[in-house]
Amino acid sequence: MGGISNAQRALWALLLILLVAPFFAALVAVISLLVGPLLGVTEGRPSVVAPLGVSALNAYVWAVIPSVMAAIGLVPLVLRRGAFGWVEAGAMGVVGFAAAQALVPLPLGQFGPIAAFAFGLVMVAVRLVLAGRILRS
Repeated sequence: MGGISNAQRALWALLLILLVAPFFAALVAVISLLVGPLLGVTEGRPSVVAPLGVSALNAYVWAVIPSVMAAIGLVPLVLRRGAFGWVEAGAMGVVGFAAAQALVPLPLGQFGPIAAFAFGLVMVAVRLVLAGRILRS
């Protein structure tokens, strides 16, 4: 028996993208809700914010949509080459976020580009998890 095939790598990449990316996105959402008021970033924020647990769950559920969009672009790369780079991960994260925002818009206002960039960073973190180097980086 040989090593792992590209199809097996693509399956694991798909599973991890669909599970880990929403988890990281929920963490980013909760951290931004906690740190935003401390930094004085309250413009555009709703006057009534849901509790942190509800906000994290909402972010996790919504982040599945951009994760699927990013996976649609990344899985063919894994099938062809066996891996994808961090630039491709970040770019597909931003594109996936933009596509999800077009399908199911969130009232982000002026924070839309920042949220898209943050999801690109989330996808780079997912790529590090897939590469197995999250603790050494």
